[in-house]
Amino acid sequence: MRFSKITMRKVLLFLVTFWVVMYSNSRMLEGVMNYQIVHLFPIPRVVRIVELVFLNFLFFLAFTTRMCKRVWLISIGTVIYILLAIFNLFFSGNLSIDGVQDIYIRAAPFLLFTIVVQGQVASRNEIIFIVKFFSIVLLLNILAFLFLQLPKGFHEDHYAGIFEDAHLFCNVLLIFSATLFYDYLRSRKKIFFALSFTLLLISFFPSNEKVIALTLLIFLLLYIENLLGRQKILGKIGIILCIFLISFGAFKYIENKDGGELWVRAQAMYDMFGIENIGPVIAWPMAFHEIQESSYSFLFGLGAGEYGWIAASRNVMEGKGSVHSKLFELEFSLDNVNNAGYLFRTNTWSSLLAEYGILGFLVFICVFFSIIRGVWQFQTQDRLERNLQFAFYFTLIIIIYQGFFTPYSNWSVSVLMFPTMYLAAYFHQKRKLTERSVQIG
Repeated sequence: MRFSKITMRKVLLFLVTFWVVMYSNSRMLEGVMNYQIVHLFPIPRVVRIVELVFLNFLFFLAFTTRMCKRVWLISIGTVIYILLAIFNLFFSGNLSIDGVQDIYIRAAPFLLFTIVVQGQVASRNEIIFIVKFFSIVLLLNILAFLFLQLPKGFHEDHYAGIFEDAHLFCNVLLIFSATLFYDYLRSRKKIFFALSFTLLLISFFPSNEKVIALTLLIFLLLYIENLLGRQKILGKIGIILCIFLISFGAFKYIENKDGGELWVRAQAMYDMFGIENIGPVIAWPMAFHEIQESSYSFLFGLGAGEYGWIAASRNVMEGKGSVHSKLFELEFSLDNVNNAGYLFRTNTWSSLLAEYGILGFLVFICVFFSIIRGVWQFQTQDRLERNLQFAFYFTLIIIIYQGFFTPYSNWSVSVLMFPTMYLAAYFHQKRKLTERSVQIG
């Protein structure tokens, strides 16, 4: 039994490190000159299906182990979400491999969480290994970018390192950059600031503008929070006053720059589209309108693959798909280059509502935030755990944030979500052990 647990732990560790990087690399676009050397080999779609079946098998095996109430509720929520979604596909006559795969791609991070948290207690050495592994992977990405892709001078979307796309490469750079900056503010070691700033600069090449802007805002907030924490009352008042004056000055500068031309253009864009017609805003009333057609669709949704996520896009490519899917895919293909997601009328979270209904949406959100709450309640013991807890939060922030802009967000990217959920399971396990030791004491 001990041997099987240790073996399974190694399999899971392989899954969240080597496998997710290999799979990401396999999804690089064919025929792009920048990718020819670093794109190793394609992995057939059936392999991902086998991965999901394997996770599902291990997940249900986890129910044979004793669970604490918190993990049991998360696991039951995951089961309810999956059963509701599959029942909906079967009842509506839309049962398909694509639809079921979509359900499990959304649920896969939850499955992995339960499997890891119910397995043998994650050791500190495993976490250190994961950190070192992804540090080496990031270095390989940077080297591939600098020596194989940047000299060819292609579009920024082709600066992907060894990952599947440039946005993912940019996101990983920003996760490391933000975590190093967070560590610098607490350790005051300048080497970490230098590394953080270097990675931030590199991220401007495989540019993901929205996430870079969010990261800069988080940097500013972290710095202000750290600065305020080291000041007395008068110092804090002075800093807040300076921030207000600088913000007001920046606003007036933008308003009057080039004779006010920039402000006029922004006003014209606002007048033309209106805030209510911007993609992340209009996506929600559209999704809500579609599920109001009947009480059944309001509760259970249109079904996986029937609105605007991965399976829906695949159905359109195969000449099938609903009216909604075809319209959204057309908009995505026409506007993808220039609108940066601001005009997409569906996104990861609005399609979750439309395809799974109120019940599926609420169950998914409850499971997700129950995992986050457990990590939040864990009291970190040292610098490594503090940095990893911050990395966990930052990764989820950019995943949630990007999900409001694009139909295909990083939630489906296992190279981000699997290590993140492994970390969540580690913190939940440590919290359970801490609570047990307190009760014994």
